[in-house]
Amino acid sequence: MLLLTLMIQVCHWLLALGLEQHITKFLELQVNGTALMQLTSADFKILGICGDDKNRLKRKIKDLKMQAEKERKQIEKDRKEKEKLQKKADKMAEKASKKK
Repeated sequence: MLLLTLMIQVCHWLLALGLEQHITKFLELQVNGTALMQLTSADFKILGICGDDKNRLKRKIKDLKMQAEKERKQIEKDRKEKEKLQKKADKMAEKASKKK
């Protein structure tokens, strides 16, 4: 069920890009989000995508990768900040318990 959901998301993405003519092939080959991010020139050939459509897809996939990397970095930054705050709170609690 999850694979189908991920494939449908890719289809919606293609539709939003105006590349709905490729949806059937993407579904047939079960291209989900993970596979989409790893497409190679050989894969585009198998999918029957060339010319302007290929260039456009490559550009949009690159944009997706950059966005995913930004989100990953932000999550890591947030995690580190949370750890820092937790350590600070632990220190304060330790000091407070020693005063009692």
